[in-house]
Amino acid sequence: MKWYSVISLATVAFIGVTSFTYDEPIDNAIPYPEGYRRWTHIKSGIVGPEHPNVKYRGFNHVYANDKAFQGYESGIFPEGSVIVFDVIEAATNDHYTAETKRNHIDVMVKDAAKFATTGGWGYAQFEADGSARILTAETTTKCYQCHLKQSDHVFSEFRK
Repeated sequence: MKWYSVISLATVAFIGVTSFTYDEPIDNAIPYPEGYRRWTHIKSGIVGPEHPNVKYRGFNHVYANDKAFQGYESGIFPEGSVIVFDVIEAATNDHYTAETKRNHIDVMVKDAAKFATTGGWGYAQFEADGSARILTAETTTKCYQCHLKQSDHVFSEFRK
């Protein structure tokens, strides 16, 4: 009688577990954008030493892959667009401001299927050494909410 109960319980458990569908989570990882400094340079700016966001003080360079450059020209960024925001610390000596070390890079990737909950754009950050910073769901939502206010979620415009 014990074996009958064990087998019956195991069968019921197996049926219960296998009757539910399981959707594998989408891999939202964005790879480091190798060679981005050879992409099209969109523009540069300097965030001053008094700016409240310490992480962005210094030189800020924007680069676009070929697909993203098409978006800068047309105003609509195609799938596969990648934009990199390169943040470099600055040092000033006797009326000259120079780049020093990289602080980090921000990356945006256009993939409507993968990033449907954030308007088709994925966001990532990488440390100066290229290692990925882990963005929380809250941080990603903040990125999305701020970028949502821009034309196709992109702040920068191509400097002609």
